[in-house]
Amino acid sequence: MGKSLPSERAGPSARRNAPAMKTLNDEFDRYRDCLRLVWNYALQGRSPGDDAFAQLSSTLLKLLVLDRLASPSSAGRSEMGYVPGLGISMATDNVEMLFPQETDSDIVWNRVAQTVPEGSILFYQDVMDFRDGDGMVDLDFVKGVAQGTTAFLKVGATFAVRRSDVDIVDLTS
Repeated sequence: MGKSLPSERAGPSARRNAPAMKTLNDEFDRYRDCLRLVWNYALQGRSPGDDAFAQLSSTLLKLLVLDRLASPSSAGRSEMGYVPGLGISMATDNVEMLFPQETDSDIVWNRVAQTVPEGSILFYQDVMDFRDGDGMVDLDFVKGVAQGTTAFLKVGATFAVRRSDVDIVDLTS
């Protein structure tokens, strides 16, 4: 994969939450930390590691995050790959977004500085990162899918943003 990008955490003053949405930041960060530790210290470099990681990721997401939703669903992922009820809310004005571009041999994530218009609906899809040379991950990015169309996002468009630039929100409350 690509090179790791330096991590920058937004301070509490940068957080803006829609009053009607419950944030799940603490629950999500615990989930992310568990995944990072398991990959970096137990599964990394093992041949069944990727499959085991996907199963563990799904189980931990349900136990640590999805069960905390106001109206948990057992529906699984949508046709577009997002997790129903779990949203991504931009916490800063100018979020650097990454958009995938497939090449012959890999997927390249291109950076674009955009302001996501208020009212855009962005659904959570997965955590992701770029592996360091030694295979370690920080899971600094959140991958999502657009449900509504904006000037630069079409329905179903996949994107990634830094976890520090977003709030993870309960869309069922």
